[in-house]
Amino acid sequence: MQLHPTGADPTQQALLVCRNARFNLLVIAAALWVLPGFFAWQAFPWYVVYPSSGLALLITLPIVSAWRRRGRAANWVLAVLPDAVWLNLRDCEYADAEPGESVVSLPWGKIEKACQTTHRYSTSGGDGDTSHKDVYLEFSVSPETALEVRAALQAERKLRTKEHRYLWGGVTVSQGAIKRQPIDVADESTVRVKFSSGTYGLSPGTKQALAAMADYVVIAESGESALGDWHSLEDPDFDKLVLDLIEDGRDIEAIKLLRGRRDVSLTEAKAFVDGVRQRLHE
Repeated sequence: MQLHPTGADPTQQALLVCRNARFNLLVIAAALWVLPGFFAWQAFPWYVVYPSSGLALLITLPIVSAWRRRGRAANWVLAVLPDAVWLNLRDCEYADAEPGESVVSLPWGKIEKACQTTHRYSTSGGDGDTSHKDVYLEFSVSPETALEVRAALQAERKLRTKEHRYLWGGVTVSQGAIKRQPIDVADESTVRVKFSSGTYGLSPGTKQALAAMADYVVIAESGESALGDWHSLEDPDFDKLVLDLIEDGRDIEAIKLLRGRRDVSLTEAKAFVDGVRQRLHE
């Protein structure tokens, strides 16, 4: 395994490149304007139309900014080359963070096998439980390689991002430390790429990626795991689900689960999530 500096780009020579999809952001932005548009169409009073439009605009600006970032060269996660698979540990949403060693090349000889794994689980929602289906592409590697990748991920989490200003500096949005990473280490010998997790998704999908790798590495059968109802999970499984959500940057879902299962206040749940994230950074 070899680490490369932030900005290293192997995509020009790659046989296949998987990037963070952009289309879903446009769908979210369009959905934000449905309610203000309905209010305007039904001739609601200005004190209803204007505030709803202003709120939609404030939320849309960061979404459009993220859509633009996903159109840049930094938006790649996995690249298949004849000699190695390259992984970008840094999501393009954090492309402006401090430079580091955020690109990894794994020679095919260091990978025992590759496969698709699907995880199904549920989380607490405002009007009932929500079912999730997360899809990963997993590489079986040596424990030493997994530790090296884990160390590189931890180093990334310590880096800071820049502030973004909107409306001529009137609105400032700070992402703080890096929260979401497209790569993680599932266990002592598995490095996995998040292809579909929450509102996050890569394109092309796992089938195309595995097909491009078939000449270089053993492709194992797809696997699937289901945690079932979060109400009935054993404590270790529940704790792992909460930790996975926090590592994936899905703090709101983790807080909802904690409140639903542990019967704690919003302040206590948020403090717990913040504490876990702080330990991850350290």
